[in-house]
Amino acid sequence: MAGIRQPLTDILSKLSTIQVLNLDHQTVNLYTRIWNSQVRGLDTGETYSWPTPAAFVEFVTPVTFGQMGQGFLNADLGVKIHLIHVFYNQEGTFEQDLDIFGLRDSIVKTMSAYCPTACGPLNMVNESQDYDHTNVYHYVIEFICNFVDSTASKEERTGMIEEITPNLDAVVVNGGVPASLPETGYFIIDQNNKHK
Repeated sequence: MAGIRQPLTDILSKLSTIQVLNLDHQTVNLYTRIWNSQVRGLDTGETYSWPTPAAFVEFVTPVTFGQMGQGFLNADLGVKIHLIHVFYNQEGTFEQDLDIFGLRDSIVKTMSAYCPTACGPLNMVNESQDYDHTNVYHYVIEFICNFVDSTASKEERTGMIEEITPNLDAVVVNGGVPASLPETGYFIIDQNNKHK
């Protein structure tokens, strides 16, 4: 059972398993956080700095939920991964950040078909490049998955699973029909009838 928090933390954890090369040429785990428009204000110093490369996760909203019954809801959940990479021009690579594409490939390989808690597999549906960047490159990869939210279910609200006993009368026979049955309300289950 899960609300929206667990799938988000699952995605952040999965992304953080990706090994990347930082600006000091050391292999480290990918820095991951929730998206909050971190790139805006980076060049002017109006936001905090973070290790790069970095991946920020955004759940695309608004989300339209459908009723499944018993307090369970489901929705197709859009998940954007904002990949941020700092690239300084090097000899022969002026304005040509090819590392971002290797990073993109690692994310697609790691996240495709991954199933966070209460979700179906992530499927990549969209991506967009940054065509007007400084040394900070912002690449966006979008996935979609089906999410079942159980937050409003009775099990989540009360901590108890309701056991339902159906009001059903049945006569079990080993072939044929019994000599006498009540007029209504009974089902006949023939144990000799084997279905293939």
